[in-house]
Amino acid sequence: MEIVSKIVEKLLDYTLIPVTRLVGYVISYTDNVSELKKQAKRLLGERETLQHRVDATRRNVEVIENRVKDWLCEVMENASKAKILLDDYDKRHKRNAEEIEGEDLKWPDDIASRAKELLDKDDKRSKTAWCSSKPFSSMCWRHQISRKAKKLAEEIAKIKGEKEFTQVSHRGELNITETLASSAKNDETFESRVAALNRIMEALADPNLRLIGVHGLGGVGKTTLVRDVAIKVKEKSPDTNIVFVDVKQSPEIKKIQQDIADMLRLDLKEQNLLTRATLLHKRLKKDEEKKILVILDDLWKELDLNEIGLIFEKENKNYRILMTSRKRDMLSKMDTQKNFWLRELTKEESWDLFKVKATLNESSKSKELLTIAREIVTECGGLPIAIVTIAAALEGKEEIAEWRDVLRRLQNHDYDKINRPIIVSYENLKDDCLRSIFVLAGVINSSATIDLFKCCCGLGLFYDMDNLDACISELKDSCLLQDNNSSKSHFSMHDVVHDIAISIASKDDQFFLKKIEKADEDEWATNDKLKRCEKMLLDFSNVRELPEGLQCSNLTFFYLRSKDSSLKLPQLFQRNT
Repeated sequence: MEIVSKIVEKLLDYTLIPVTRLVGYVISYTDNVSELKKQAKRLLGERETLQHRVDATRRNVEVIENRVKDWLCEVMENASKAKILLDDYDKRHKRNAEEIEGEDLKWPDDIASRAKELLDKDDKRSKTAWCSSKPFSSMCWRHQISRKAKKLAEEIAKIKGEKEFTQVSHRGELNITETLASSAKNDETFESRVAALNRIMEALADPNLRLIGVHGLGGVGKTTLVRDVAIKVKEKSPDTNIVFVDVKQSPEIKKIQQDIADMLRLDLKEQNLLTRATLLHKRLKKDEEKKILVILDDLWKELDLNEIGLIFEKENKNYRILMTSRKRDMLSKMDTQKNFWLRELTKEESWDLFKVKATLNESSKSKELLTIAREIVTECGGLPIAIVTIAAALEGKEEIAEWRDVLRRLQNHDYDKINRPIIVSYENLKDDCLRSIFVLAGVINSSATIDLFKCCCGLGLFYDMDNLDACISELKDSCLLQDNNSSKSHFSMHDVVHDIAISIASKDDQFFLKKIEKADEDEWATNDKLKRCEKMLLDFSNVRELPEGLQCSNLTFFYLRSKDSSLKLPQLFQRNT
């Protein structure tokens, strides 16, 4: 009897229980499918919410966490399987809305596409019936779809429970060399520049040289050279951290610190300079296993590197600073260990650059025009910025008289060899409106198009942003403005060109431009230009209040640049503005 009992028990295990389970699936198949659709709808809602967060962080150039990517992939696969199964159900029941709830479920395009891929990979599935015997086909189909729906619903519920993402991304390493490469102005490779680049690369490879300088005339190509150095360093050593800071004439320690922190992906929220310097130093030490190249471009004043946080330590041999300046003595004050002088382009290099930028084909031009062109290039003094600017002004012009006029102005104007070609290009602009916009772009010291637009409106030049965009494009074509690679709503201006814009504004009798260090009533009271000027731009540093009694009755445009919101203005300014 005991043997019979065991046999019966086994028979029940292999027959009754499976049959009961099969019948259970058949009976509850509608409920199981309904539950699957309910779980799928909730999952798609959570996926959409997370996807919005992911899209936002990607726009912020952050790196998505791997576990977030894995979760989204898992959702994609299971949701695609759910779509296939629910589509089968809908076809079988001819989309009977009374059978199950949730008919309004809409599948995203990527999931629909993935479901189609899965179906295409399994051709047998679409060709094979659930059961070959017609009397049992309905029951077999109900069992199959009910069992799969229940299993898939449980799997989806499990996936939903795993979605606990307090953080979906992190700030990845910033590779600025791609931007530097895209902003290169000259595609030509000149022997003098290649030689200079190679010498700097050799100096950077010397472990005993930590602080290296490059000096030369404004517009000679120092910025372009150190950008090429940064790109070359990154090619040779991809793990090197490159930090590029444009220092300019009025360096602010806090801004320099912030620029460095941004490139190192460091949140520098503290306001105290010493605290910020300490954090920067710690961040640089943290990367001591990597090579670090900090480029400080366009130094005009001596900087305290320790105050910034750029502190050298004996144990960190991979840390280098490369800086540029127009003045060699400035680099000496910064204790550079080796300096490189970047000279002007040779005559042939200058000619080759001019031909490319002016699209000048020697074989199709007259000897007279080519002779004039050669003389124009000579007047540019081997400075790339001057050559490119003049070439842009002459590009496409066929009349010899036009070329001769440019040469005459280059030769006759009493400008130094750096400024002369750029001033001629400025004078060669087609109308006063373009010239006014160029000067404004220089004096307001803002690269934001919207700031320039406000000034144009204030001066009554125009009231349409499209007009300004067209003017900016013309100024870019003349090489007086440049693209800003970090933002389409901004532009940039070479420092030499910027100096010239300031100089032009300062010589304009209608424009009063001044940087204010202190409120000196005597200086203001005796300044006759105030009485004549119509446009005024003031740049404040330590002044909290302007003196009363200022004589500027013709004032029609007033631009104030100050970080002190408590600055007090005289009644005269308040009336005119």
